Amino acid sequence: MKSRDGRYILYSELASSTSYDLWTLDVATRKATPLVQTPFKEEHGQFSPDGRWLAYSSDESGRPEVYVAGLSGHSGKWQISIDGGSEAVWSREGAELFYRCGERLMSVDMRRGPADAGVPATLFEGAYFAGSLTGLPNYDVLPDGASFLLVAEETAPPPADLLITVDCFSHLR
Repeated sequence: MKSRDGRYILYSELASSTSYDLWTLDVATRKATPLVQTPFKEEHGQFSPDGRWLAYSSDESGRPEVYVAGLSGHSGKWQISIDGGSEAVWSREGAELFYRCGERLMSVDMRRGPADAGVPATLFEGAYFAGSLTGLPNYDVLPDGASFLLVAEETAPPPADLLITVDCFSHLR
């Protein structure tokens, strides 16, 4: 993911000693710098629209949870999810943070910053495809902040009866 100003690319890197970590690449200097590097699995990093915060998921509590950490001179780290979470996505103006918790899409009011984040609320539930091979969330919020693009899991119809014909050529004679 690119920062809004286009200066940095945020990505996950797998290391044998620290699992998945979040790194930035300065586009101008091509210098890579670790942003969140712990023995735990950090992934699905997203810069806030104003560039002040980083939302990501980490399994440091024993299960994936969503955290927000300060950037650009803002220090601190806050756990945002309370019952598990991953795939955080900021609203276009940064006033809300959305994340997945099982089959629920959650929303948290972020207008007062991560230290005073609102209580997570379920927006809706459904069988939507979760996770991705790219490390990016598998959904997005549209610019209106009220519509979402998700991939529904296909629910296959029950199998039809199977008719097996043995020695079908004898029936043709």
